[in-house]
Amino acid sequence: RWAREHQLAALQAEVSAAAAELDRARHGLARTDLHAPADGVIHRQIRYEGEIAGPAAPVYALLPAGAVHAVLFIPEAQLQAFPAGTRLSVSCDGCAPELAAVIATVEAEAEFTPPVIYSDAMRERLVWRAEAHFDGRPPLPGTPLRFERAE
Repeated sequence: RWAREHQLAALQAEVSAAAAELDRARHGLARTDLHAPADGVIHRQIRYEGEIAGPAAPVYALLPAGAVHAVLFIPEAQLQAFPAGTRLSVSCDGCAPELAAVIATVEAEAEFTPPVIYSDAMRERLVWRAEAHFDGRPPLPGTPLRFERAE
């Protein structure tokens, strides 16, 4: 009977050791599973097969969903016609037909378009930077766009 108790204790110790090993293996597997910090698409691959990346070195550049927006510059003469909330008709080479955007922000400070000569005679170069968010699927980042006020 005494030997049986020792066998039972030994088996329980083996079960505990196996459970600890299972926890260790699950933890190791969880560390190899990578997740993006946000939903989005891979915008650029930074490192390629055969290159060495350290633990904090990025391999891909992620473009989060909703991050693509249009940057436009509104001339002083048209500023009042394009406040935030204005719907725009957008066109470009290769863009989807009926692409639209809405002006989200218009900067409070004006800028001068280059080449810059700061004088009252150069007021036609005075512009306000604005950002517009697309309705639907946006074009690829960096695509040259044409805008019109949507009616």
